[in-house]
Amino acid sequence: MAKARLFNQSLLRDFGVATPRIADEGSFRAAVWAAMDIRQRREHFRTITANPLQPQERGKKEKV
Repeated sequence: MAKARLFNQSLLRDFGVATPRIADEGSFRAAVWAAMDIRQRREHFRTITANPLQPQERGKKEKV
């Protein structure tokens, strides 16, 4: 029992978590959703910037 209490105190000191029963899963869920959102945005950015339009040469205008 003393080892468990010492372990819980070290978790509380190091990570701000006392035991798995006390820890709030909401922060973990928020971190997972944020990571998924970041990954999706990075993929979208890579897609839209992967093949940009190349500058086109302008044709010469004919004088009438």
